[in-house]
Amino acid sequence: MRLKPIALPLLNLCVFLWAQAALPAPEIITLGKADRQDLSITVYQDGYAQVRDHRRLVLPAGRSEVRFADVSAQIEPQTAIVRGLAADTRLLEVNFDFEILTPRSLMAKSVGEPVWFLKALPKDNRDEREAAVLLSATRGAVLGVGGRLEVLIGPEVSRRIAYRGLPPDLRPSPTLSVQLESPAGGQEEVGLSYITYGLEWHGTYRLYLSRGGKTADLDAYITLLNESGISYENVELHALAGRVNKIKEQWPPPPPAPKVEGEVETLVVTGSRIVRRRLADYQLYTIPTRVSIANGQEKQLELFSASGVGTEILHAFVVYDGDEDDEFIEAKSVLRIENTEENGLGFPLPKGEVTIYARDAKGKPVYLGTDDVKNTPENEPFRLELETKSALSGKLTKSLGATRVCEILGERYELCVTSASYVFHVSNVTLRTQTIEYVHAGFRNVTLKESNYPATADSRRVSWEPITVRPGRALNIRYTIENRFTRRLRNN
Repeated sequence: MRLKPIALPLLNLCVFLWAQAALPAPEIITLGKADRQDLSITVYQDGYAQVRDHRRLVLPAGRSEVRFADVSAQIEPQTAIVRGLAADTRLLEVNFDFEILTPRSLMAKSVGEPVWFLKALPKDNRDEREAAVLLSATRGAVLGVGGRLEVLIGPEVSRRIAYRGLPPDLRPSPTLSVQLESPAGGQEEVGLSYITYGLEWHGTYRLYLSRGGKTADLDAYITLLNESGISYENVELHALAGRVNKIKEQWPPPPPAPKVEGEVETLVVTGSRIVRRRLADYQLYTIPTRVSIANGQEKQLELFSASGVGTEILHAFVVYDGDEDDEFIEAKSVLRIENTEENGLGFPLPKGEVTIYARDAKGKPVYLGTDDVKNTPENEPFRLELETKSALSGKLTKSLGATRVCEILGERYELCVTSASYVFHVSNVTLRTQTIEYVHAGFRNVTLKESNYPATADSRRVSWEPITVRPGRALNIRYTIENRFTRRLRNN
């Protein structure tokens, strides 16, 4: 009988598989916290961070599997980079093992495996151990013990099962492993860099208004929140202000961080001045001392403290196109602050929450409200809305003689131009001179034709420059506006 020759590609594949099977198993090296030489983290404002972790490594000759224990549970594995390897050391593959050892995962991974069944012997006040097999771990546990089945529900599950070992694909903590090949081996210091979710920061401000409301003291902090699943100790910490372009959708998604029981711990650290420097179009804040932040912890670090900052309380009126005539409109109290060096500030402010207080006659702070501030560059003012109601109110009146002219455009649309005159009346019934802001909004494409006070139009709104009103006086803002818009014809 004539034998059919084996195809060469198939023969090569068989030889390759045989060679792979003949290779010795790689030596496993686990690098824990004790091997860590340095840890640096840059936290971003959008809920993620870059971790740079340097650890000491002693490599054997040949193939090895190096496991970096205690990495974040919300790591993006595709961002992991290993640096510092010797020139002749090859990086073969990178794996992320995020299945953490928990009672539930231990039971799920032990289905079909031999375990011990702890049978209670009440008379002897002890348990008797019997060989068993875990058959099911759904809503309890089913064990095969000798020739019978034992069903365990509720607390009996953890009380009556003893495991014989740790399944190989479970880790006590999130672990990133790399396969390396080194011809000679030796000691190296490797750097592991990766992006992780679960870390974020924002600014936190406390503003104390003087009794007259013309100056304030401003205390600022960087607030860090760690929900990444692990704690970080002795960290060189940086915080980057500004929005970085990043694709948020991932596949597969990272596992959720373990839930932290109890209250979130808050720690305020003072006495160290944070260093700020520009990085491209961003602001990078560096904490001058090493810090530690536990999982589930919120930590505050002092950013700056400024005294005698100039403030101005404004009464802001906003009306919209279509508001009814002769309707009284309440103003909102707004605090306006110039972010300039002459005003006691003059540096970039990271976005965050501002809690506003006013000092009473005894100097004690009285809560006035909370508002958000965006990332604010130097020399740009910012505004804070107070929760206290303004003492001023105004009334809008639309003059007679408004016009509307429409022109048909094609078969479905028409272009309309409306023109109307308004009077906005404000009275100051307080005992102090007040400053008001007035905005008329809600337009499609508005043009300011005339006004008795300076104002500007930006297509959708008309905004007037701040106007002062003396005590017991009133004023009328008179103006005419033209609005252009396109709409569908009614018969289409």
